[in-house]
Amino acid sequence: MPDELVRNYRRPVSLGGPAHPDGDAVSVRWFGTATFELSFGDQVILLDNFYDRPARNRSLGFSAADVTRADHILVGHPHFDHVADTARVARQTGAAVAIAPIGADYLLGQGLPASQIISVPGLGKGDVVSGPGFTVTALHAYHLDFGLTAGQAQKWQAVRAAQAAFDAEFTPPPTAADGEAARQIAQRGVHTPEVNTEATLSYIIDIDGFRIAYRDSGGKISDEENAYFAANPGVDVAILSLNGLPHVAQQLEDVFLPLVRLYQPRVLVPAHHDELYANFDGSGLSRLFNNVSTETIKERVHDEFPASATVQPGLIEPVTVRRSTGDVTVGDVRVG
Repeated sequence: MPDELVRNYRRPVSLGGPAHPDGDAVSVRWFGTATFELSFGDQVILLDNFYDRPARNRSLGFSAADVTRADHILVGHPHFDHVADTARVARQTGAAVAIAPIGADYLLGQGLPASQIISVPGLGKGDVVSGPGFTVTALHAYHLDFGLTAGQAQKWQAVRAAQAAFDAEFTPPPTAADGEAARQIAQRGVHTPEVNTEATLSYIIDIDGFRIAYRDSGGKISDEENAYFAANPGVDVAILSLNGLPHVAQQLEDVFLPLVRLYQPRVLVPAHHDELYANFDGSGLSRLFNNVSTETIKERVHDEFPASATVQPGLIEPVTVRRSTGDVTVGDVRVG
C-alpha cells in the first residue's frame, strides 16, 4: 500500500509512496552504504543500488523487489555494494542508468538493454545527462586508496581478526545459507583495479540552479573536479562517503575534508559510514566495515566550515531541503 510506513517513516517515493506536496522541496533518503533516493517534483533519482544485503546487516525494511519507481539511476562506481541491484531495479522501473564504461559493460552482461544505459567516462569537462527540469554532470573521480603500509595492513588484519573472534563468541554463527548468499552478493559488480582509477564518478545534479553533489567513494580529487568547481564554486547539498574502517581519522583529514573544502556545501550528508558484512572468499560471513560515529565528522566540519550544516539521517529518514530558502527538515513532514 502506498501509505504504509517503512521503518516508521512515510513510504519513499521509489517504493510507491507519495511525492512531497511542496514543489520547492528536495527530499533526500539514505538507504544504507551510499545508496540514496532523491525526489523532487515528479522526478525520482536513485544514487547507487544496494538493497538486498547479506545477513547481519541492518534491515532496510524493504527489498530490491519493492523498488517500483525511478526516472534515473546514477552509479558512482561498480563495486558490489554500489551496483548489486542496479540491473534489476532498472528493469523494474525503466530508469536510465548513468555509469562509467566499465560498469556499462557489466550491466550489459546482466541483460540490461543498451537503451537504458548511459556510459559516462566523465573526462575533460564531464558528461551531461538531462532530465525534466534538471541536468546531471558526471565527472571522473577516484576511488578511495587505502594506502596502508605493510605494518598498517598487518595491524588492520589484526583488528579484523579480533573483531571476528569477538563476533564468534557473542554472535550466533551465520548459517551455511547465509554465507552462500553473502558470497553471491559480494561477487556482483566489477572488482578489477581499473574501477579505482577509471570507473569512479562524481555527479553534480542541478535542479534549476539548486545543486547536489554526490560522491560514493572518498578518493583523491581529480583534475576534472578541480576544474569544475573552480568554474562553479559551491553546492547546496553534498553527499560524501567516509568508509567505516579502523583508520577513519586518516580518511577524515586526508580525503574527506579536502572534498568538503572543494565542494563547499551548505548541507553535508555523510555516507558509507555504516557497518557492512560481506563474504568475498567463501571463508564465512565477516564484518568488512565497522560503524563510524558521525559526531566526529560533524564537529570537525563545523570547526572549519561553521556555515555548513552536517545532517546524518537514519535509514529511510527523509531530509527535506527547500530550494528557495535552504531550510532543512530532518524527519517526516506531514503530507496532506
